[in-house]
Amino acid sequence: MLRCLYHWHRPVLNRRWSRLCLPKQYLFTMKLQSPEFQSLFTEGLKSLTELFVKENHELRIAGGAVRDLLNGVKPQDIDFATTATPTQMKEMFQSAGIRMINNRGEKHGTITARFFYHTCMYKPCCFFKAWHRRHPNMKLLSFPSWR
Repeated sequence: MLRCLYHWHRPVLNRRWSRLCLPKQYLFTMKLQSPEFQSLFTEGLKSLTELFVKENHELRIAGGAVRDLLNGVKPQDIDFATTATPTQMKEMFQSAGIRMINNRGEKHGTITARFFYHTCMYKPCCFFKAWHRRHPNMKLLSFPSWR
């Protein structure tokens, strides 16, 4: 299932909370059954999903891969959003023998791992409280609103 925004959405300023929010009618969920989507489910991705499920964390495809799938193109790389923190992901990957590369993204909450000859980036699902140059303050959230 994919949850997307209509391309003509208009943000609304919620005066009570003084922040931008999107009305719920602009969100929709769709089931994607394209051949490009089905081809992503290799043995490596299935074992990765099992690893996150075993540790009681959710794993979602995010970023440019979603855009590519909606356009009918097979993604070249896959980014994931997860409920696991970077520390939890590092522990899970180390215990499973999955190689982590490029530790520079860790201070931004991104872990890059290589498994089954594929490089993937993992980022906790986050809400940016404050954006100051390139170092956001992140508050981790879970996925209950995505169901």
